[in-house]
Amino acid sequence: MTDIEIQNEGTIVLFTPMSDAGRAWMTEYLPEPEPWQMLGGQSYAVEHRYAYDIVQGIEYAGLEWREA
Repeated sequence: MTDIEIQNEGTIVLFTPMSDAGRAWMTEYLPEPEPWQMLGGQSYAVEHRYAYDIVQGIEYAGLEWREA
């Protein structure tokens, strides 16, 4: 099961939690306010320059992700 879906939109990358584990990780490691915003109450919009570090954190936590 995918925990987080990642969608590259060029200047921003959207991270959408798809499971309870994904939501818990995102809530803990991407708290507000930071250089990202919630879109539609479900996806985190992140500047492209931060995306790689977030993906590394997701992988380090043992979560599954997929590209949308």
